[in-house]
Amino acid sequence: MNRTPVNTGLEKVFFIYEDASDTAVQKEISLAVGNLEHDGVKAEGIAAEKFMPDPGALKLPENGGSMLFITDSPLLFKYLLKAGMPAAAWVHEKPREEPAGRGEDFAGAAYLVEEPRYIDTDSFIKIYERLKGLPWTILETKRCIVRELEEADAPDVLALYDEAALGFVESPARNADEEAGILAAYRQKVYGFFGYGTWAVIEKDSGRLIGRAGFEPFERKNGSMSFGYIFHPDFRGKGYAGEVCAALVEYGFEILGFTAVEADTDQGNTASAKLLQRLGFVPVNGRDKTDTDNEDAGNVLTFRRERPEKE
Repeated sequence: MNRTPVNTGLEKVFFIYEDASDTAVQKEISLAVGNLEHDGVKAEGIAAEKFMPDPGALKLPENGGSMLFITDSPLLFKYLLKAGMPAAAWVHEKPREEPAGRGEDFAGAAYLVEEPRYIDTDSFIKIYERLKGLPWTILETKRCIVRELEEADAPDVLALYDEAALGFVESPARNADEEAGILAAYRQKVYGFFGYGTWAVIEKDSGRLIGRAGFEPFERKNGSMSFGYIFHPDFRGKGYAGEVCAALVEYGFEILGFTAVEADTDQGNTASAKLLQRLGFVPVNGRDKTDTDNEDAGNVLTFRRERPEKE
C-alpha cells in the first residue's frame, strides 16, 4: 500500500495571517510550510493585506481554484468564500487578554484549522478535495487506485453485478439513474459524515472502475467493522481483489483505527472464503440472524481479523 499522499490537483497552500508581528503565528507557518513542501506540495505564508489591499477588493493569484487558502482573517475568509475559493478557517488559541479570541467569526466554514504544523499533507489534500467537490483518493496499490464513488460511476457499478455475483449479494439498483441517486446520497451522508465507506477500485492502466470495496459505517454488536468487496467478472481470479483488499484492511487498522474487521460470505462462495483466509481472516461461528435482515443469514459464514499488536 502506498501511503505517500495522492494529490489530485492541489497546487499550493496559502497560510494567510492578519498580524505580521505575531511570532508564534510565523513559527507555525514556517513549520507547516516545511511539512507540505517535504511532501511535494508548494506552500507559503502571506499577509492578508496582500490578498485584500482594500476592503472587499480581493486580489487572487492565477489558478486560485487549484489552491487551498487557510486564513485567520474572518473578513478575508468571507470574500474567499464569496468568490468560490476553497478556503478553511484558521482559529488561534484565544489569548487570555482577548477573551473573544481571534478568528472566531467564520460563518459558513466547513473546516476549522488549529495548529497546522500538526496536520499531515494528506489531510490538507482531502480538505481541498472536499471543498472542490472532488472524490477523495484513499490509497494506491501496484495496479489500482481506491477513491470515493461518484454519481458518474453508476453504470460501471451496475456492471459489477453479473449473474454469478447476484448468487451471493443483494441486487443493485434497477438502472443507472437510480444508482446515481443512491451514490449521491451515499457521498453526502456516508463519506460526508463518517469519512469512509465502500470505495471505487480503479485500474491504473485502463482507468476503468473494476470493483467496489471498503467498510460499512457501523459497528457490529461485537464492536468489529464490516468489510466487503465485489469485482467485475473480467477482473476476478487475477489477484486484484487480494491486492486491494489487503491494502484496505491495513488502512482500516492503521488509519481508521479499527480494532477488528469481519467479512461475510455465502457458504457456497469458496473463492471468497479462500481469499479472506489468505488475507489473515479466520472463520468464526456462523453469523447470528439477529445481526442482519437477510433471511438467508444461516447460510452466511463470518471471517474475522483483529488488529495486530504493535511491537
